[in-house]
Amino acid sequence: MISKELDILETTLRDGNYVVNFQFTARDTGWLAGKLEACGMNYIEIGHGLGIGASQVYKKAGATDAEYITAAKRSVRRAKIGMFAIPGVAKIEDISAAADLGLDFVRVGADLERIDSMAPFVEHARKQGLFVCTNFMKSYTLPADEFAQCCRRAEGFGTQMNYVVDSAGGMLPGEVREYFEAAAAATSVPFGFHGHDNIRLAIANALVAMDCGAKLIDSTLFGVGRGSGNTATEIIVPLAQREHGIWDDKKVLDLIRLAETEAAPLLRHRHQETISGSLGLAKVHSMYVDDILDWARANQLDPHSLIAEVGEINRTRVDEQILKSASLKARALEASRASSEGLLTLPKVRTTPEAVRAAENLAEKRGVACTLWLEGGGGSSQARVLDDPDRVDVRISGSARPAVDAATRPVTRIRVLPGCAESVSEIQTWTTLPVESADGLPDGRPEGIATRR
Repeated sequence: MISKELDILETTLRDGNYVVNFQFTARDTGWLAGKLEACGMNYIEIGHGLGIGASQVYKKAGATDAEYITAAKRSVRRAKIGMFAIPGVAKIEDISAAADLGLDFVRVGADLERIDSMAPFVEHARKQGLFVCTNFMKSYTLPADEFAQCCRRAEGFGTQMNYVVDSAGGMLPGEVREYFEAAAAATSVPFGFHGHDNIRLAIANALVAMDCGAKLIDSTLFGVGRGSGNTATEIIVPLAQREHGIWDDKKVLDLIRLAETEAAPLLRHRHQETISGSLGLAKVHSMYVDDILDWARANQLDPHSLIAEVGEINRTRVDEQILKSASLKARALEASRASSEGLLTLPKVRTTPEAVRAAENLAEKRGVACTLWLEGGGGSSQARVLDDPDRVDVRISGSARPAVDAATRPVTRIRVLPGCAESVSEIQTWTTLPVESADGLPDGRPEGIATRR
């Protein structure tokens, strides 16, 4: 049943702050908060990704909490401005300071094993006149019935809204429904939903949350946010308009333009999509991704296997002991895997023409340039293919003619180095591809596949 009070909590300026290393400025916050209000957003969350006080204990943000609040409040007329608060990161006195500056709501967040730490913050924030939500981070780490009991305890603290939080972005729509229904049976407090998009179900899960009676759905422009991001504002709003006939005041085309011009360019900072997907499938939070990837590199392990095994052991925390245990299982799994050949790997080749054709094919698949570097020297033609994510290079020593004759595709260009016996003008008579002289090879290239004609 759709709640008559259903609305969006737009959190680009808080959860989206992760993708810019928390460097949204006060100016950024004021400008975008005003734009979001003009698009019909009534609840806007701002600040450091980890919430109030995080600049003092973690990475320093592009503005102070006070500067964020002041900028946002000056830019909106009716929209409610809120922030996140994690006990231990935020202090009780920080809540008072934020309330004095005009903050309208606060969301107190903690893992389910630490929900008692929420109580003094909820009680104090209520006394300050703030609307208070409790965000149960990693909600999926307890079964639905036990999660419901946590919600009941939070009701005793005085919370005004409980949140189901899919922190790792791995919950299925059926699970979301189960958690909402269990919580609704245990407490009379309304609910919100905060979903991440690691397995591309944030939108579907948000729609289920709506159907279960959620009053607030968190979203961000273009889904920007921690890890693989969040429910996309410019998608969930028109879907709700179409399916439920609500939110006529929200301006979809303006939201889409904001998403395209302001949010989409930020995605270059996002973690690799396949890594985020593995985190979601394993229900391992992205806060641990750097530790897991560092461990995988240091121990020459496939990160996807390691993430999967970590998720089997512990979804709440990741430490050295858990990584060691997961490594043993991941290595055993890797030993049973087939070869690493695939669509975007170089096949085994024997001759220079084969190497050039394989390199061109790989470059075209990836949409990058293929460059033949003609080094010269005596003897028969030899090729070394150097595969890099942003380009494919082929170093040719000895005779250049076999490599040049084999190169035919538009992605390919030819660079003639000082040691090459043939001149640029001579090589230009062999091919229609662009040929230029070059002073030297690009720096920092890894070694690759060596071949001989």
